[in-house]
Amino acid sequence: MAAAAHAGTFDGSVVTFTRTFNAPRDRVFEAWTDPRHVARWWGPHGSINHVRALDVRPGGAWRIEQHAPDGAVHHFKGIYLEVVAPERIVNTFHMEGVHQNKLMIETHCFEALDGRTRLTTVSRLEVIPAGEAGPMTGPSRTATRGHDRPMAPVMTP
Repeated sequence: MAAAAHAGTFDGSVVTFTRTFNAPRDRVFEAWTDPRHVARWWGPHGSINHVRALDVRPGGAWRIEQHAPDGAVHHFKGIYLEVVAPERIVNTFHMEGVHQNKLMIETHCFEALDGRTRLTTVSRLEVIPAGEAGPMTGPSRTATRGHDRPMAPVMTP
């Protein structure tokens, strides 16, 4: 099912976006935790995704290889810090080769709304002192645009 509403903000270190889906919370949560579904909706329009890992549990890793319409290949990865099905996912976010000293922590909250679901994502940029962490990425203009693709194929029972 299509999203009924979509809004986002960016204040320089925190990106927040809220989207309401015309689907129950369990189904929306599944769309975020099943590799077959994630490959179909993740990223901007026109991208093709290969989910290389999606171990949705605290300490589990995720990795996505994204082929952009312009032919560029992007690699994204992170670690799940907290998973409370079907309410919340907290994970790190890293785009290889970008913002080497920054760490993105994403919190995704799934709120049940009488058969629909409100998803609120807060992505917080943390600066890591040099030498204390591996390469991580910060927010970009695509942070909210990356979830604009229709989730209709995965919302259908």
